[in-house]
Amino acid sequence: GFWCKDDDVYRCGDGTDLLIHHKSSNGWNYIQGSASGVNLAIQAKSGENSITCYTDGRTELYYDHSKKLETTSGGITVTSTGTSKIEGTSNANLLSLRNTTGGNGTVGMLFSTNATAGREKAGIFHVETNNGAHYKGDFLFCLDNNAGDAVQVGVAEERLRIKQSGEVKINDGGKFVAGTGDDLEIYHDGSDTWFKNSHASGQTIHSAHQWRLQNVANNENMILANQ
Repeated sequence: GFWCKDDDVYRCGDGTDLLIHHKSSNGWNYIQGSASGVNLAIQAKSGENSITCYTDGRTELYYDHSKKLETTSGGITVTSTGTSKIEGTSNANLLSLRNTTGGNGTVGMLFSTNATAGREKAGIFHVETNNGAHYKGDFLFCLDNNAGDAVQVGVAEERLRIKQSGEVKINDGGKFVAGTGDDLEIYHDGSDTWFKNSHASGQTIHSAHQWRLQNVANNENMILANQ
């Protein structure tokens, strides 16, 4: 066999482009290109990449010579033609999304059926709302309905908010709907509040032992009905 001692370097190529060595000061093993523009590929089977590394650039991971993950300057890109999975043991925190800059901030996930980055039209965001207390904030579901443009969805396109206090909020013009044909609608249009049953023959039924309609201050009955 061939034996290199600690800190000795095995060099391969006319320009010593490939270096393999063990560094005694930290106990690490190194496989590296010696010059700019020299890339590295690890192949479990001849002709089929398992890992490829590019100088000052991306690293790619493969399954059976099919690329599944690529690092980018902003994070990672996952490529899948089926179902991508994040799996863990029981009670494991499978995925943690964090804003590490400190102070009030936003962190979220974006969704798109467009192959071009920056055109995601749906997003889920956690927005801090408690003056730097990182454990508090609201959960926002956002949709950008401007189909075809190159604008990425943001928190300004909020459609539904789950507040840290436990309240659920829909902005003016948004509606809570129920029924296959959206027959029941509850919404506020900016001035008035609507409770609407649009079914042609359907009834609106309120069932209770006692039913009250009160003023805004909740101190006077406008209608009171007892069983």
